[in-house]
Amino acid sequence: MKRFKPYSFFVALLFMSCGEDNPLNYDTLAGTYTLREIQLAGGAATQTLRPPEAIGTLVLTTTGDFSLSLSIPSLGHEDRYSDGTYAIEGSSILFQEAATLGLVGTNATIDGNELTLTSSLAGSQVTMVFVKV
Repeated sequence: MKRFKPYSFFVALLFMSCGEDNPLNYDTLAGTYTLREIQLAGGAATQTLRPPEAIGTLVLTTTGDFSLSLSIPSLGHEDRYSDGTYAIEGSSILFQEAATLGLVGTNATIDGNELTLTSSLAGSQVTMVFVKV
């Protein structure tokens, strides 16, 4: 009769718990996302804009690059573009902008086909909700 070794049980348990807890990867994130809404919060006021008041497209590639186009005609911001790279860290997506919009501290989370990107821009908190097409 084989003798049970307690440490082998813990090793087996460890291997079972090392499964894919985080389904985020570049292949599953890649694609085109359209803006569902944008929230601008500054001071005590929060403004929520939805298409056609705000229009945007976010494209993520499998190689970790992104491009973002955003128009908010109601605020006089039309055809703004940004690009750069993104990285997956745990359950968060971190964006590093290469140019133009000036989004600071940009990070995102994903829930199903909905990506929520939070950043600050000119002293206001900006939350953009995109839906994967």
